[in-house]
Amino acid sequence: MVLSVGSMTVTYSTIEYLYRRGAWNADSAFGQHLQMYYAWAILASLILAITGIFRDRNIWISLVAFVLSMFGVLTVATG
Repeated sequence: MVLSVGSMTVTYSTIEYLYRRGAWNADSAFGQHLQMYYAWAILASLILAITGIFRDRNIWISLVAFVLSMFGVLTVATG
């Protein structure tokens, strides 16, 4: 859960900061790098959530992590 929420917070706060300054360009090299960081972080979060579902005894925490990761995957997929 920390990986999902942390990567979402860092990515969107960076984009918002640059957008307010007029410096955000999604097609720039930095924009592509930031999007790749976010995609890899969400993929790792999804893998950890799925692993947690099968290994933990308390499945509720793992399911919340899985839902947060799926939300991240959907935001990456839709842009």
